[in-house]
Amino acid sequence: MIKKALRSIPDLFKDRFLLILILAFLLMLFFINPTSYVYDRGTFYTWFTYLKNEGFWGMVNHDDVNYMPIYLYIMNFFSMLFPTAEAINQNIHYLKAISLLFDFAGIYLLVRIFRHFKIPQDNVFFVLFNLAYLYNTLFWMQIDSIHSFFIMLSLWAVIKKRLKLSTIALVIAFNIKLQSIIFAPLWLLLLIPSLVKSKKRILGVLLSLVISEVLIIAPYLISNNWRAYTKVIFGSIDFFEILSMHAFNIWYVIVGAMARWTEDTGLFIGLSYKTWGYLMFAASLIATFIPMLHIVFRKLKNKKEDFNETEISIALLSAVLTVFSFFYFNTQMHERYLHPLLLPMAAFAFINKKYILYVLISILYFLNLEKILLLLPVDHYSLIFSSRLIAVFLGAALLLCFYYLYSYYFSLKKKWQQK
Repeated sequence: MIKKALRSIPDLFKDRFLLILILAFLLMLFFINPTSYVYDRGTFYTWFTYLKNEGFWGMVNHDDVNYMPIYLYIMNFFSMLFPTAEAINQNIHYLKAISLLFDFAGIYLLVRIFRHFKIPQDNVFFVLFNLAYLYNTLFWMQIDSIHSFFIMLSLWAVIKKRLKLSTIALVIAFNIKLQSIIFAPLWLLLLIPSLVKSKKRILGVLLSLVISEVLIIAPYLISNNWRAYTKVIFGSIDFFEILSMHAFNIWYVIVGAMARWTEDTGLFIGLSYKTWGYLMFAASLIATFIPMLHIVFRKLKNKKEDFNETEISIALLSAVLTVFSFFYFNTQMHERYLHPLLLPMAAFAFINKKYILYVLISILYFLNLEKILLLLPVDHYSLIFSSRLIAVFLGAALLLCFYYLYSYYFSLKKKWQQK
């Protein structure tokens, strides 16, 4: 697999669209500005101070360092470019370059998907220059584009039956952001027809999973710091015990702006708000996976493994709804947790010419981010920036996703019955 990938690199650079994207990336890199979310910048600066004063292992053993290994490795490399923590702080906005690289990688992945469906490649510029897509990197200075790319790569690779690549991509995503684990159920569903068709692939997937995970956490194991790794996995739960960390979701519909200051340990009918969030999330996931489960059972029955266009659309919508449900129903959610749905949503929208969903969610996600960052010189207390109103419209967008999901599912069932 590695040799095949290396042989394909020269062909990549013959791709006109890739060259255009590289030039656009370099141009955007040149104009990177110091704008950032003050609290996240402060957090990064604190972690860089730990790095400079105590070294990498001193940093990761601090209780407030709650990132998975891969981005901590990136931060460690970045810190080596500067002599002091203060020098890092003065140039910390250049961290955006790393996330921006994966913004563009996601765009190029969409180019490849559009080519597969014979969709005009120029459509990717409606994603690249979508402010909601770039806002997280260029202005917020966060890293969600990195694991979002690997999630989309894993999703598309499993659909294309490149199972080892898909497995490695999902492991990488998990080791960048812990919440990537929510994609595991959908990934397993999409994986099953290929594994049953050829049981030898099971070993390949398992080896890819174990080897890639061990390689990523090898420094933790070798240095006997594996507890720092497990601390992040288990310590990230209940890190902020409140209804919402600025995610305009169902809790903002119910409580309003006080969702940011209300503890999720409060009780309703004998259950905590957090438990109610889990239950709503679980119910939404069950509703999301019913169509995909039926598709997989039918493939197993007919001994088929390829996915047609309608089935791929259902898989993309299932990915969108996995993220959306996680963001909308659970407590303790950040506003940025909606980001990984942008690429599968864009793919679905342009494959099926269902642009209203893409436009609506992009606008609402942007408004959620802008309400917190307060970047633009506009009145952030106007109705358009009402947190509860945005949350209500996001709920409507969630229902629209389910409408499309079941419309495609029933259309597919009708075709099955006609055969």
